[in-house]
Amino acid sequence: MPTYNTSKHVIDIRQDRGLGSNWVVKVYRKRPLFKKCISSDWFLDAVQAQDFVDELRSSLDRPENAGLLADRRPGWILRRPAH
Repeated sequence: MPTYNTSKHVIDIRQDRGLGSNWVVKVYRKRPLFKKCISSDWFLDAVQAQDFVDELRSSLDRPENAGLLADRRPGWILRRPAH
């Protein structure tokens, strides 16, 4: 599956057949010798996962938003639809 790199993060999309048909998006913070997982989000289909990754890529490139992902609490995050 695709892996996306930003200046300080790596975004990985996977579908684990052993867990069913869900898609997992993991965000890692780059370190000199390793990478640290700072976020793991699960989705029901590839379209939802890819939309989330596209939103992450644009927000992680901005330094003021990168800390929000690492500082959020675990669990569901519900966002208002843009209408």
